[in-house]
Amino acid sequence: MTLLAESPAPEIVTITALPPVVIVHGIFRDHRLMSRLRKTFALAGRRVFTPDLSPNDGSVGINELAVQLGEFLERHLAPGERCDVIGHSMGAMVARSYLQRHGGRARVRKLVTLAAPHHGTMMAWFFGGRGVRDLRPGSPFLRDLARDVSRLDGVLVASYWTPFDAIIVPPRSSELPIGRNVCVALPHHRALVTNRRLARELVELLDN
Repeated sequence: MTLLAESPAPEIVTITALPPVVIVHGIFRDHRLMSRLRKTFALAGRRVFTPDLSPNDGSVGINELAVQLGEFLERHLAPGERCDVIGHSMGAMVARSYLQRHGGRARVRKLVTLAAPHHGTMMAWFFGGRGVRDLRPGSPFLRDLARDVSRLDGVLVASYWTPFDAIIVPPRSSELPIGRNVCVALPHHRALVTNRRLARELVELLDN
């Protein structure tokens, strides 16, 4: 099994007592797209990890990537240490699978999903691969997670989405029946990880 690689560490700043933040990228991406969020949280004094999922092209199932994420956290967190997780797009589904199916509730304090296909996306019908098939509306993977979404109880959950998302179709697929759903007027899918204002809002959310 391919192990996750850790991205370059942020510049040294004064670290707060708050849990570390783990930011998980989406399909076809890596830690570099997470640089805005990584820098914003690092400047706020948070320890930040931005693991790279491998492979990142949707060729392996989401559950397999969730196992990778769990292995990464076991290597980088202290025994019993918890973290806050932010997942973008496919990375959010990897994080959900980790929490609901791979023991992640013991490790995660708060979960933020950004433009996540919680109910699938029609765009997944245009690509192949096990991971992509997992993200098709009505897939066995999505039905399984929806069946006991209440397993996220005890974790603060916030789901952010934009109505202008052309990747998550329909955009409201990013909403969850639990936690807080936040619609933001950003112009496209990627903007949820590159927008400065939203990055600052997420720092405040995870600081409370």
